[in-house]
Amino acid sequence: MTISAWVVFFSGVFGEQPEAAALGDSAMSIYYGCMPYFFYPFLCVIFVPLVILGIVPKMGGIKRAFQRVEETGALWPETSNMQNQGDDLGEVMGAITDNSEKDEKEVKPHLWTFILPMAVVIIATLKLDDILLGVSLGIAVCFVTYIPTRVMTMGKFCDACYKGLEDMLFIAAVLVTSLFYRDAINLIGLSDYLIEVAGPYMSAHWIAAIAFVLVGLVCFATANIWSIPAVCTPIILPLAAAAGASIPLTLGAIISAACFGAQTCFYSDVTLLSASACRINNVDYAVAQLPYIGIVSAITFIGYVVAGFVL
Repeated sequence: MTISAWVVFFSGVFGEQPEAAALGDSAMSIYYGCMPYFFYPFLCVIFVPLVILGIVPKMGGIKRAFQRVEETGALWPETSNMQNQGDDLGEVMGAITDNSEKDEKEVKPHLWTFILPMAVVIIATLKLDDILLGVSLGIAVCFVTYIPTRVMTMGKFCDACYKGLEDMLFIAAVLVTSLFYRDAINLIGLSDYLIEVAGPYMSAHWIAAIAFVLVGLVCFATANIWSIPAVCTPIILPLAAAAGASIPLTLGAIISAACFGAQTCFYSDVTLLSASACRINNVDYAVAQLPYIGIVSAITFIGYVVAGFVL
């Protein structure tokens, strides 16, 4: 996205680097100036329709998932049974799908029941600059509109809220654990060590490709897609300037590495939230996309190598 917390954060990081000053008059213009070199995220966006259309074949976990559905009808593997215990989404919303007698009248879905609370969440978050308050107001709007209009009963509304808290509890536990792991990695100075080891090999032609690999591996290991790039940027950028490498290409490689780490790490917030939305185990989710990530990462690495020699 061109406007997001990600953009604000990294534009601030890039804007503090004197080597990047030539790219624009402001921090945002510096960020936008290096966007054409975000090879990894752009390739991911291009890859999705290729997989959907079948141009890129099904591989790994995705292929096994399709085979499982065709053979057994099971929508999730056995390892994801925990994420699918209890009432399913249809039952929570009052749309019981079996042939048993319904204790409550089935409610016809209406588009406003989705648009109204989502609009409140977005507007409140932008106005109050606090997503927690925005979500809280969205839930309050659901309560004052769903109950009187009989979209949901009081019991089912409370059950849905409880189910949401239950789903987020596992994510919160893993995130807290990952914070301890991240701090341990930072305390031993892994990122500084890797930069020091790779420093002699960072020529003008290879620095972007090496930065992509090193920063990406550290982000993958720590699930820290914010502070690791922020710490590495002031180290890598002076090396790139001293070697005569392309500054926007190097910045693009750092952003690509952060995206790679967020997508591949089994316990990153991106993986946990996406897996929770799909109601599957975060490990199953991460493993299923590994073949595609491998292909995109290889193309990205080659792209930075070629661009390093051309630019």
